[in-house]
Amino acid sequence: MKIAYQGIEGSYSESCAKEIYPDCKTIPCKTFDEVFTKANQDEEVRAMIPESNKTTGNIGLEYLIFKYRLNIYEEKFYPIRHHLLGLPGTK
Repeated sequence: MKIAYQGIEGSYSESCAKEIYPDCKTIPCKTFDEVFTKANQDEEVRAMIPESNKTTGNIGLEYLIFKYRLNIYEEKFYPIRHHLLGLPGTK
């Protein structure tokens, strides 16, 4: 299976895709439209996108689903955990 996602390698979307489908091939995309285009053009490609983003707000998922006429297959709640690293002695 191939999973297209918006972002770079190591992003939360890619990590979520690999948790659900450990043997999948991931395809990083620059935009959500690119993700949906890839999924629309190739039946072997599925789109992995967040429902919302706390930084940018609503992604407009409904618009993209209707525009590309795709179906939702499943939902996954993926925990987002940020960690701050620093060097000893820094403020």
